[in-house]
Amino acid sequence: MPIMPLHPLDKIEIFTLLDNYTDLTVMDNNDVITRGGYPQYGGLKQPLRAEHGFSLLIHSCRGSEVGSMVFDGGFSPAGAVENVNKLGLNLKDVESFVLSHGHADHWGGLKGLLKATGQNRMPLVVHPDAFRRFRHSLNKTLVYHMPPLTRRRLANAGFDLQETRVPSLILRGNVLFLGEVPRIHDFEKNESDSYYRENGLTKRDDFLDDSAVTMLLKGKGLIIITGCAHAGIINTIEQAIRLTGEKRIFAIMGGFHFTGKTKAQILPILDALHQFHPCYIVPCHCTGREATRWIEEAMPEAFLLNMSGTKFTFHGCDDREG
Repeated sequence: MPIMPLHPLDKIEIFTLLDNYTDLTVMDNNDVITRGGYPQYGGLKQPLRAEHGFSLLIHSCRGSEVGSMVFDGGFSPAGAVENVNKLGLNLKDVESFVLSHGHADHWGGLKGLLKATGQNRMPLVVHPDAFRRFRHSLNKTLVYHMPPLTRRRLANAGFDLQETRVPSLILRGNVLFLGEVPRIHDFEKNESDSYYRENGLTKRDDFLDDSAVTMLLKGKGLIIITGCAHAGIINTIEQAIRLTGEKRIFAIMGGFHFTGKTKAQILPILDALHQFHPCYIVPCHCTGREATRWIEEAMPEAFLLNMSGTKFTFHGCDDREG
């Protein structure tokens, strides 16, 4: 596949609309991190929602041009948009939505977020396998059925579906949707007991719909955003490098889906992450408590703690300054 070069961005702002964790007492603000929940000019603290879900608002800044997009929507219908209101964020300039994959903890709040933009129609970039039917998982003798995602549901909400299995540039070339991520590394092999139905047959779910986005921070390298990284976080990073031709990795943020994995299973992935020398690594959502701690222990200089309401601000620079 030919290289799809990205526009170098002067600044990237990432607002965590929703994640699994929140804590109003954390006040470690700096040039990169701004914690939410406190009004800018004092006053009452605003408790933020946290739930098993994930949603981001992303601003891409190039000169005087600012692009705005929403990545995933969280689980509950109102969780992410409630935090939008409490944080005083404005979604009126949002131009596009991206859905990382078809699990309900990523699309449940999309309708509410679209309504908050004040727009009637909105492009939503998504892999077509996000609409697989009768998705379910097994846990010993129990069967967990996942809420179904349908094209009609999203169309009725006001989305214009941009279905694609291949990489796609969005926000005027500022952001790249990675498309279907090749599964290459055996140490990231998906062994979950998850299934779906197709043509009357039950099949093991390989989560081919799982994808991610990447942006290029001027003079510093790629910022890669994942929803759950069912495709494998290393596979995802390598897909971003192949597609953009950029080998520098500045930041990796999102769910890594390490929940339930042992430290022995995760160590090869941590070793591979080290090889990319990221400036920042921000585990979120489904990474898991133990795995997040292991990441922090392995890469303390790069680790950033995420939670609902956190804003990350990353500034680019000229290559000679980087």
